[in-house]
Amino acid sequence: METWRSIALGLLALLITTSLVAANFVTVADRTALDSEFVKEALEEEGAYPALQGEIVDVFEQGTALDGENGLPLSVSSEGVVRGAVTQDYLKDQVETNVDRGYGYLHGDRSELRLSVDLEPVEEGVGAAVEEEIRSTSLEQFLSAFSEEGDFMSLGDTSIGFSTFAEMAESGARYEEVRAEFRNGLREEVRSEAGAEPTDSEIDALLEARMDEVRSDMGATVNESISRSDIPEELREPVREIAYTGLDGLLTDTTYRGYVSRMESAKSELASAAASLVEQQVEEELPDTLDLTEEIPPEALENAETAREAVTTLDTLALSLPVLAALLVGTVFLVSGSLTATALELGAAASLAGLIGYGSSVVAGKRLEDALSGAPDVPPEAVEPVIGVTERVLVELGNQSLALLLLGLVLVAAGLAARRGLLPAPDTLPGT
Repeated sequence: METWRSIALGLLALLITTSLVAANFVTVADRTALDSEFVKEALEEEGAYPALQGEIVDVFEQGTALDGENGLPLSVSSEGVVRGAVTQDYLKDQVETNVDRGYGYLHGDRSELRLSVDLEPVEEGVGAAVEEEIRSTSLEQFLSAFSEEGDFMSLGDTSIGFSTFAEMAESGARYEEVRAEFRNGLREEVRSEAGAEPTDSEIDALLEARMDEVRSDMGATVNESISRSDIPEELREPVREIAYTGLDGLLTDTTYRGYVSRMESAKSELASAAASLVEQQVEEELPDTLDLTEEIPPEALENAETAREAVTTLDTLALSLPVLAALLVGTVFLVSGSLTATALELGAAASLAGLIGYGSSVVAGKRLEDALSGAPDVPPEAVEPVIGVTERVLVELGNQSLALLLLGLVLVAAGLAARRGLLPAPDTLPGT
């Protein structure tokens, strides 16, 4: 009888150890890697969204242009626009939404896997970001960006164009210097054309008439230049207003303050028009919703179905394994008829299970970074967030394993103490 009891207790010890080892791993996975809230919190705390935003910025800077390629007659920072349109809050919202959908599918709460990205905020954000980029540019830089549109006229060795208007925007003193240089040059041209020595009053009269003529000629040049340019129709009127404002600064009594105010107003009009144009272009190129599921290969969808079956099995095990371990412990007590023997057997099994779990977390942690760093399918920017999330899972495994190990050691110590009579404890079932 004692032999069969020993064999039974040995088998039960093996089963308890196995169930505790499995329960340790499964319950940790259920609370961490298989829990959407844990994953979402870990992604945010590990800096996944700044890394993802940086990756998107790099893609745009390498593969697209947000300047002359899209019809804007000035340079716009692609990094500033992308960061303004694809914000970290937007990325967090889209990632967390799809994490919930994906985990809902894996846990059996959704009948099919449907992942998508809402692009409407991006479409709206691009326009707003372009507008902000233009509005935040200094007037001098803004006007300098138009210099490639060419000059409107030459006066001796001096060319007049957007670069001239940019110089006028530098400061009040520079504004007056450019105006004076232009008018003195025009005065000398009028004087030389007059032939005989004209009086100052005659020169002033000729200069006034010439100023009107110059403004008319330069205005016509502006219109012709804009008409022949690649500037989109939606932006031509604001650009024309910018050019006219510059001409009025040169040829009329407009003050520096009035010049800057009118230029800022024209810049704001161009910013609004450019935002509408870019937003329209993006809306034409991008769908309102990007269906990610359609991009997933059939093989990957089959793997997702297999993963779903595995996760639902783990969900069941996370509930059943602890119950099984408890039943096995109860069986040990019934077979042995001794609380001391039960404590010793459970303590030994728990200690071994905790040691295996803790050792696994340490070994996996040491190999994790090397494995991910060398993985060809993992982008460099994703390595740190993935490592961070996985390390959190391993920390949870290590902590729970240590708790299990400690519990086992306490039970073993209590069992040995009871067996030596150091603790008051019944060694058999009551009534036996």
